[in-house]
Amino acid sequence: MRTQFGFYYIMGDSAQAVWTTLLDHLLTQPEHYVHPRGVGTREILGVTLRVNDLRQNIIHHPVRNINYRFMVAEWLWMTFGRGDLAALAPYNGQVSRFTDDGLTLAGAYGPRLTTQWDYVLHTLRRDPASRQAVATIWTPNPAPSKDIPCTVAFQFLIRDGRLNLIATMRSSDVWLGVPYDIYAFTQLAGCLAGELGVDTGFFQLNIGSSHLYDDDVAKARHTLDTPALTGLGSPALPGWPPIILEDILTGSDAVSPALAPVWVSYARVLRASTWREARNVLYGMT
Repeated sequence: MRTQFGFYYIMGDSAQAVWTTLLDHLLTQPEHYVHPRGVGTREILGVTLRVNDLRQNIIHHPVRNINYRFMVAEWLWMTFGRGDLAALAPYNGQVSRFTDDGLTLAGAYGPRLTTQWDYVLHTLRRDPASRQAVATIWTPNPAPSKDIPCTVAFQFLIRDGRLNLIATMRSSDVWLGVPYDIYAFTQLAGCLAGELGVDTGFFQLNIGSSHLYDDDVAKARHTLDTPALTGLGSPALPGWPPIILEDILTGSDAVSPALAPVWVSYARVLRASTWREARNVLYGMT
């Protein structure tokens, strides 16, 4: 809701809570109705979402059928610094619409972030109170592409022994993007917290344009008219995922018996034959 100072701020204990609230406001109280690329769009500018516990990061709703295999695969794809279509398309064929060359996704976050993780970790190890642990995703003056990054930057801050993440996005689709973005971003924060040996705190998402496309309005209404399920959480992570998970991501069947149980579970998600099977694995991890 708009505060007395004009800021649009939503806070909740879980990703599901803030997502459903934002969905309701975009559906019933949009500030603007615009037509980017000729597509009717309900929009609110300058939105801040705050999830008090960033590990409560999985939306679980009977109407919004999340592709949980893709959700985990996309996070791991980012973590391993990949930008290739071949590793991600088997989990969601729709991503092929955004490639310029048939081989890569120009806006992939992983290749941009991989070279910055050492800096972020070193900065926070040297000074846990630092305000300089920032990773930038936006590329100045981007060339025309089907895949311009929606995210500008991440800032990681340790306060009271907990790692918090503030992400800034220029553009955010509440129906298609938010469920996956919150999960991927908070899981990256969870990996960093494990590397640093600290607990996790809050996740904040600052959005320039928060929007709902006309094509998704009926589904949004159905969602808000349907009783929600309990949102799902994620376990604490011990650090970066082992390289064998990258092999599984790209099709390998090998699982080492020496893997920590949390990584075995994520391997099971990747290998799940249905989204329900993947969801049940995630449910068992909470």
